Parts: sequence; structure tokens; C-alpha cells
Amino acid sequence: MEGFKHIPILLHLERLVNGGNVDNLTNVILKSLMVNGGLTMEEINNKLISFGSNGVVVFACVHNVVTTQITKKATPFMFDVHCVAHWTNLIM
Repeated sequence: MEGFKHIPILLHLERLVNGGNVDNLTNVILKSLMVNGGLTMEEINNKLISFGSNGVVVFACVHNVVTTQITKKATPFMFDVHCVAHWTNLIM
């Protein structure tokens, strides 16, 4: 890909004043990508290719989770990546 540049973004800790439900977490993450990551919604749509999480149900279950919501709202081609250490812990 011409002009591709890998830029990992570590977002800051955010206080969840409206709870840890799927809708609120999705909004907080997208807002943080825009405010702290300096990305516009168009850039998120065009450039965000993966989202990593620890595999907790609200992030990475099958239906209506944060990764699904981000895919629907912002970037249809994104895939979620589960933390290898957490997966390994589950099988041991």
C-alpha cells in the first residue's frame, strides 16, 4: 500500500461516568480516537484496521458488542484481535 504508515495509538484512561455498557464504551472509544488520537471520523473509517481487547464479553462476544458497534459506526473493515495472553490463560 502506497503511503501506508503504521501508527499505534495508546489511548488514555477514561472515566466512565455513564457506565460500562456497550453503547457508552463505543462512544468513549470513538471520541478518544478523535480527541486524543487526532483522527477524524473519516480517517477512522479509512485507517482503523484492528482493535485489540482482552476478550471480556462486552468487547468481544458474538452480538452487539463494542467491536461490532465500532465496525457499524465507523469502520466496516476493522477486525478485532483478542489478547494472546488472555486467550492462553483461558485454556490453561
